[in-house]
Amino acid sequence: MNLNEAVGVLEAWDNTVSATSEGSVLFINFWNGYRPRADLIYEVDFNERQPASTPHGLGDAEAALKALGRAIRKTRDDHGSLDVAWGEVHRLHRGDVNVPIGGSSGDEHGAFRVIIYRRDRDGKLIASGGDSFVFAAEFGPQVRAHSILVYSQSGNPDSAHYNDPSALFAKGEW
Repeated sequence: MNLNEAVGVLEAWDNTVSATSEGSVLFINFWNGYRPRADLIYEVDFNERQPASTPHGLGDAEAALKALGRAIRKTRDDHGSLDVAWGEVHRLHRGDVNVPIGGSSGDEHGAFRVIIYRRDRDGKLIASGGDSFVFAAEFGPQVRAHSILVYSQSGNPDSAHYNDPSALFAKGEW
């Protein structure tokens, strides 16, 4: 196991789970293995007076090294590479639309772009829930609004409206 390679991938990671993000799969595998086993998750806990810089640091170095080792093995075994792009693993697949998608369950890091996944027969993780309607309004001299119904108007695979906006959502468009 080469820790230096993993550290390099994580240092180069853009700290997102966008479709093109490399390092996010490795990080989520690490975090999901570290968080439940660490005696102290963070070196410095959240401080409401320093919301942009806390929490930070890992509180349990031994648990972190073990979790990183497991994450390296899992990521390489499952995907062949430590720097696999998030969207190579995470897909929006509805009918003939099968495209990379960004977003995660929200358990790891927040409430925006929440996507729930299920494992498909090919081992990919397929979006199966989460954000279903997204709406944004800009109030100014002229009100502008954008929206998208992620999983379309119909649950019927034979409908023309089964997956019409799905590819747009996956690309972050309206």
